[in-house]
Amino acid sequence: AHVPDILTHYYIDPYQLNFIVEQHVVGPSLLDKRHLREGVCVRVETPDGHIYTLKHKSFAFKVLEGIVKLDDSISDMEEAS
Repeated sequence: AHVPDILTHYYIDPYQLNFIVEQHVVGPSLLDKRHLREGVCVRVETPDGHIYTLKHKSFAFKVLEGIVKLDDSISDMEEAS
């Protein structure tokens, strides 16, 4: 599924970034209102051209994912090799 762009910042301190991220992980999914929001990804582009992604899952999603992981009969697509 496509990850929607929420906002763009060229520089932001870590505390402000954490505050913004926490504001964007609550509520229904932006892709399907019937689902809760899984979390957000922060794309970081460094001045020397490196790009990496940080993922922050919502508390509600982590709780539900933990419940599902207790059942070995359910596979996790992110962890499947």
